[in-house]
Amino acid sequence: MLFGLARTVDKKSGWDVDTDITAEAAAATFANENNDQNGRNESEEENSDDSAVHNETENVVVTAVAADLPTQRSRISRMLPGSTTYSERRMPVLANLLYGLFTLALGVTGYFLPMNLFSCYGGSTGPYEPSSSGHWSTDISILPSDVGAWASSTQPNELSYATFAYISSAGAEQNFTLFQGSDNESGYNTQTLWSAATVGREPFNFPYIQNPSQFIAAGDGWACFTGIDATLTSNGNQQPKSNLVGCSNGIVVQTTDPTRHSFQGPYDFFINNNTLWFKDYPSWSGEQAGSGTLIYSIDNYDGMEVELHSTYTKSSSKRYDAEGSLSFDDEAANSDYDDICWTKHSVFAIFVSAVPVTLASIVLWLKRKAPAMAITSYIGVSACANFVYLAIAVWENDLNEFWGWWLSISAALYLAILCDLTHCKRGIARSPLIWGINVSAIAFFIGMIILTDIFGSSVAWPWIVFNVIALIPLLIVGIGYSQVFLLVLCAVGWLMTAVKIASALAALAAPAANVPIYFVVLAASGLLIAGAGWWLNKNQVQFGSVICYHMERISLSRRMLPDEELEESARREQGDAELQGEVSVSV
Repeated sequence: MLFGLARTVDKKSGWDVDTDITAEAAAATFANENNDQNGRNESEEENSDDSAVHNETENVVVTAVAADLPTQRSRISRMLPGSTTYSERRMPVLANLLYGLFTLALGVTGYFLPMNLFSCYGGSTGPYEPSSSGHWSTDISILPSDVGAWASSTQPNELSYATFAYISSAGAEQNFTLFQGSDNESGYNTQTLWSAATVGREPFNFPYIQNPSQFIAAGDGWACFTGIDATLTSNGNQQPKSNLVGCSNGIVVQTTDPTRHSFQGPYDFFINNNTLWFKDYPSWSGEQAGSGTLIYSIDNYDGMEVELHSTYTKSSSKRYDAEGSLSFDDEAANSDYDDICWTKHSVFAIFVSAVPVTLASIVLWLKRKAPAMAITSYIGVSACANFVYLAIAVWENDLNEFWGWWLSISAALYLAILCDLTHCKRGIARSPLIWGINVSAIAFFIGMIILTDIFGSSVAWPWIVFNVIALIPLLIVGIGYSQVFLLVLCAVGWLMTAVKIASALAALAAPAANVPIYFVVLAASGLLIAGAGWWLNKNQVQFGSVICYHMERISLSRRMLPDEELEESARREQGDAELQGEVSVSV
């Protein structure tokens, strides 16, 4: 349907009528207007011979300009191939967008087939993670009777909303109260864990345990709770927050290890013989996602060793142990199945999704000169490369590294090829080339960000590489081919660099100087970019002409693809020579 709409708009617009006839009509109209104007000038100045001669000279010059067009503007258009000339007609915007939507819809529709035919389960690094049909269950018969009754209840027996717990220790000098609260010194209303002695000491804060709740007295001078782990890393950064279970005697706090036990949301705490029991929800994604309830217990509050009493069963009837792992044989078989599944999925996607998008884009580019095809062609080729990588390297490999290298290298080559084609002597439509230059520039920009990892690095060399290898080439191409979008990308990249410089200087200074440092660095960067833009606006034609002159000299397409007019002239001369030879022979 999209293709039909695009063809309808394309045909009714009539944008691709014979351009030679249109150019001749425009030239005739231009000449007639000049002749009328010249006649009026002659009638107004018929009494002055000098003026008449002067006007006649002007008429000859104007007529020559109209016929030959050797003006400064035409020379600039030739030297700045990124700009489309007045004689090139463009496809209507609606038809162009509909063609683009058609090619993208072709790929998305085709990708539905491998998605539904191959349901591959993957880990957290896979392309996507379909939900598992497994189930968590617990053998109630092996649990103590009180615990079994608690575990078999579908709803929590006593859902705790307690925000404190009183710790009473036999023979201890003083008792404690654990509670949640905030002193508001940090400016945020974050609830953290506090411990207050009955006498002789101010409340003590545990700031890296946030939102503690479901307090319950565990006996033997301990109380337990659930909360969020907000511990900072060694370099002072905030690590990803995770749910935890903690216990405290009022002086020290022991918590579960987030690297060993990942809880979704512990609830329904229960104490039996000084042992803490609690329930948890299944993971919503991954190999052990599904339904049911997980039952845990902790009997040693000093070590916080967690025991899982539930087992996981997939639809394939594979059994998982208490640690949530398959047996060695089942794990190997499951891994081989996933590898084969993803290989089939990726290979099938190449032929039903990526290749059709690429071929349709190339055909519409050559036949209809649709500018959007420069974008969809690159998307199709990138999809082919992605699926080939997945088919060979399998899903557990990191795709970030692949996209960093692919976008950087492929977009740079695509940008160079399109820039080279603008110098070709043949009549290649300029609009698709301009669209392709812009999309390859932003793909190259993003690829260099991923490849250099400038946002995740604390050293300076990735930023230097990014500015030298990414921004400077984009600046040269943007000036040489009159592409404002590329200059905007350069400005964005320099602002990102300015923010990094400001943050590095702020880290060396006192906290009170952070705001002035950011203000001065960003203000200076903004003024420099504005000044550079003003200066470039006045000198862009001059610099662009120089750049295009050198690019034209090294253009491969200009050398490999000869001029069509020269070929036609040579064929005519050869035909005339052959005709004269036949006539002379007959005589």
